[in-house]
Amino acid sequence: MGSKYAQSEIRDTYRIIKQSLELKKEVLFSGTSCQIEGLKKFLNKEYENLICVDLICMGIPSNVIWKEYVKNFYNKGKIQSINFKDKTYGWDCFSVKVTYDKGKNIEVGNINKYMQLFFKGINIRPACYSCSFRRKNRYSDLTISDCWGIENFAKELKDNLGASTVMIHSTKGNKLFKEIEKEIKYKRISFEQAIKNNKYALETIKENDNRQKFYDEYKKQKFKKVINKYAKIPIKYKIRVKLRQIKRIILNRTY
Repeated sequence: MGSKYAQSEIRDTYRIIKQSLELKKEVLFSGTSCQIEGLKKFLNKEYENLICVDLICMGIPSNVIWKEYVKNFYNKGKIQSINFKDKTYGWDCFSVKVTYDKGKNIEVGNINKYMQLFFKGINIRPACYSCSFRRKNRYSDLTISDCWGIENFAKELKDNLGASTVMIHSTKGNKLFKEIEKEIKYKRISFEQAIKNNKYALETIKENDNRQKFYDEYKKQKFKKVINKYAKIPIKYKIRVKLRQIKRIILNRTY
């Protein structure tokens, strides 16, 4: 369904899932590791008709900051959709694409101010700095993530359209993967290879030293001013990203 760098709303999802499971309906629930463990604790028993898929998560951004960002930066019309990992310039130069009722805006993710706050660990929720759900063995049946570093162990599968890592944790997860393996291209790799360029599978993100200052100033000053200050991007980095973007445009035309 695409990457979403915003907090999902559980609301009464757990209750609905339990009702569906009791009615013998098959349920697939995807979310962060903490949400899946929360679901399992809520259900308090195993269900054969439940499949859980989690993802390797860096942290969850503040919904308050996200809503403010949309209001201040994405106000060029009625928003139809927002894609946090648009591949206009390729997977390794992903973009944030906002589609309005009239027109669209595409900005390379690495220089998008909202994404910069996220990458710097400034707008992430406090609980994520002491996350206890990052581990090899999980409550989910499958874990999915971007397969960063694929060129080091499966170069033949890198096409710059995106590649995913799938980690299997249970018999149910293995059965599900077996059902689709003939329809996909894949290669078996070790857990160590899978997490080498995806450290947040096991490591917890550190709180940025400027996080509290950011929120203090956010409450007192204009939103755009604070964002521009704490999501400031060095000009050399902007140039490097721009060159990569141009290279990708040329390569796309060549193909």
